[in-house]
Amino acid sequence: MQTAIVPSIIAPGRVRDMGALDMGLRRRGRRSQQDAPLTVEFDGQAYLAGDGVWMHHSRPTERLNFSSLGNGVFGRVMTYAALGTALQPGTHRGARVLYGLPVQVLESAAQAKRIMAELRRWMVGIHRFSVDGQPFEVEIAEVRGMAQPLGAFFAWAYQSGDRHALRRTIAIADPGFNTLDLYTVSNLAVSPLGTTGDTIGVHQAAKEVVHEVRRLTGVTISLRQADSLLRRGEAVIQGHDITPVIQAALQSNATAIAQAVNIAWDNLLADVRIAAGGGAALYQDYISRSLPGILVLPDPATANARGLAQYARRQLWEDADLVIGLDPGFGAYKVAVG
Repeated sequence: MQTAIVPSIIAPGRVRDMGALDMGLRRRGRRSQQDAPLTVEFDGQAYLAGDGVWMHHSRPTERLNFSSLGNGVFGRVMTYAALGTALQPGTHRGARVLYGLPVQVLESAAQAKRIMAELRRWMVGIHRFSVDGQPFEVEIAEVRGMAQPLGAFFAWAYQSGDRHALRRTIAIADPGFNTLDLYTVSNLAVSPLGTTGDTIGVHQAAKEVVHEVRRLTGVTISLRQADSLLRRGEAVIQGHDITPVIQAALQSNATAIAQAVNIAWDNLLADVRIAAGGGAALYQDYISRSLPGILVLPDPATANARGLAQYARRQLWEDADLVIGLDPGFGAYKVAVG
């Protein structure tokens, strides 16, 4: 199964050719998250997507609410960018998509129904697009929705080796860019017990880095740039070593997240407690130290997408040519294909 992560940020246009100024600065070979942004083209339009967009456009668009989950340019660009990163170029027929919907969306039956109708309206059919000049033709035959945290649940269940795994009560901590989401899954459904949210997210650490970089250097960086610095763990800006600032922000935010989890899960009865999501990947070492007994899933950032794809293959579309698990997060779009 192939996975991909593309930060949730887009802008119109293409990567500017900097000529000799670019010599030696851009990595060769397979793209990493810290390379130039992806160039996504469809319907005669070109867009930049992912990390590095801020280097090429002064006012990029980020996903700030649930509106981009339906039929919109943002969702299409991000979906194509993620698929184009995970799939081999060429033609892919008969794909089935299991789309991870936020629990907040599912709390309103009318909103969930509207968003799923919009998704099916634009997703079902044949999609022709290119990513970094590589052509793709993807036929999507069916789209279904499922609560995002069930993806992490299935990712754990299928790799646990526990034959009773699907009957277990699992507590899931999912620290993301904007929020900390806590869920309890019981009897293959999200339970209200232990399910809550908090505004403690990676963005708070990013804001701290933005503030300190401005104070130390006079340079104002964006939250996305700060997020990238957090994931690198070190940086030098205008001769100033920012590494202590980054490490202090990580420690402060991780401590706040651990405290929130401990309070929310106090006296919660669960068979297993797991952590997934982009924040779990960033704070893996902190979580292991601060929350003993919690299991950080392998490759936690893509756990939701992987679990969705695994469930889709095993339970929904065993004979499908291609199954896709899609987790559209505020911080990044995650996809698993197989």
